[in-house]
Amino acid sequence: MTIRRLKRTLALPVASLAAVLLGAGPTVAQLPPGALSTVPVPKPDLTGFVRDEAAAVALGKALFWDMQLGSDGVQSCGACHFHGGADNRLKNQVNPGTIHAATTFEVAKPNATLTAANFPLHKLANPEDRFSRVLFDADDVISSQSVTLAKFNDIIPGQAEENCTVTPDPIFNVGGVNVRRVQPRNVPTMINAIFTFRNFWDGRANAVFNGVDAFGPRNPNARVLQVQADGSVVPVAVAIAPASLASQAVPVLGSNFALACTGRTVSAGKSARSPRANSRSCSAPAGGVPDGTTKNSAGTLEVNRREARSAMTAASCTTS
Repeated sequence: MTIRRLKRTLALPVASLAAVLLGAGPTVAQLPPGALSTVPVPKPDLTGFVRDEAAAVALGKALFWDMQLGSDGVQSCGACHFHGGADNRLKNQVNPGTIHAATTFEVAKPNATLTAANFPLHKLANPEDRFSRVLFDADDVISSQSVTLAKFNDIIPGQAEENCTVTPDPIFNVGGVNVRRVQPRNVPTMINAIFTFRNFWDGRANAVFNGVDAFGPRNPNARVLQVQADGSVVPVAVAIAPASLASQAVPVLGSNFALACTGRTVSAGKSARSPRANSRSCSAPAGGVPDGTTKNSAGTLEVNRREARSAMTAASCTTS
């Protein structure tokens, strides 16, 4: 039984149960939602981590559009969140369902360009009757292309591309030639994502950031290095909340379905310490944050490093 058929089978019982449970309680007045601008932004307490919030925001914007975060010197966070905070590209945007080990493309082959004829992925004989005959059903996912499959070796000082060894990709290839991999889940918009309590579609990006990975307090061994008054460093546990976006960002940096060659740990810090001759960044849309940190120039990373020093306190630094 496919997931979609299972959902249809359970839909009526679940809906009936919900109606019984909701009907059993007192009637609650439904108030119309107010403007999002009236909702306080749920910002975490960054005391001990950030000295200058404005500088930290500018640094974050620069990193979001920085193409050097990608192992290939091209892919950035903004590459998949460029259009309304999401991705509207059509070429090479299909994943065959690798999240449940599927490898067969049903909607379109690797590197193909999607058209209106490819939709919907679940087609009914009567679109207005969800119980009508199914004409077509695919477990493919329309998502975002990322990096090609390769093994990470090291950062190369002075170069945007990292030292990676090409690995034959049995899924994302055309005639045996690797093409960009496509992420296994659709990329959601990042606009107003700060209001999202948890991130990723499965909610694994915890609302509490542990400084190391996505799992928050579920990883009891997560530690960051804290600088002591005498200059020594000791590993300590941290719990920053609400900070689901931070929990979400760290695994993306090391994912070979997003930004990295296989085996790369969080190496953005090493990248920033070693300015590369052909430093690059995507064109960042205006967003209320100074654009001087996102210009395509050799001085970009120097600006970032100055801001990093001014934004972060000497109290702590993170490590993976």
